[in-house]
Amino acid sequence: MVAEDDELALVPVPGSRTAADPATVAEFLSSTTEIPDDGLLDDHVVHTNSIRTWRPEDLATITKTSPGDPMWLQFLAEDNARR
Repeated sequence: MVAEDDELALVPVPGSRTAADPATVAEFLSSTTEIPDDGLLDDHVVHTNSIRTWRPEDLATITKTSPGDPMWLQFLAEDNARR
């Protein structure tokens, strides 16, 4: 989750723990980049529910959702519909 100061916060989740595969971790890290200090977070965040990915232009115009859509998307669509 993203903390109030726009820092990424890792939240522990109860459950069994497994060690991450070092090769998978290395591959993930090599595919990431830091957001420039003068960049906007929303320009770099990928909005996804692991099934679908929403581009910024999608998010600016969406006004309808389905009950299975993420809650953040439902709130955004409702806000866009009011404009």
